[in-house]
Amino acid sequence: PDNSSFRVSMNGENAVIIGNGNVAIDVARILLKPVKELEQTDINDDTIQCLKESKIKNVHIIGRRGPAQAAFTTKELRELTKVEGVRGMVAPENMSLEL
Repeated sequence: PDNSSFRVSMNGENAVIIGNGNVAIDVARILLKPVKELEQTDINDDTIQCLKESKIKNVHIIGRRGPAQAAFTTKELRELTKVEGVRGMVAPENMSLEL
């Protein structure tokens, strides 16, 4: 990629993703999935190395609206739940079905 030299610090245990669509779910899955499994994908070597060095253990997905208005598909969410150790949590006050 054009920006392969761009490095993102992943030295902390927490990552925050802004947005609650398919891309957000994919990013969370990649950050939490064992690197051994990702090595078999088309993710480039620089990114794999960065993920190997990552200390991230917790990913928080922050959206403007509640879960009922989230833009991700059931398939994307299902893939995330297959990652060992992943647990979804939604604060009760965010469970409103209203816009």
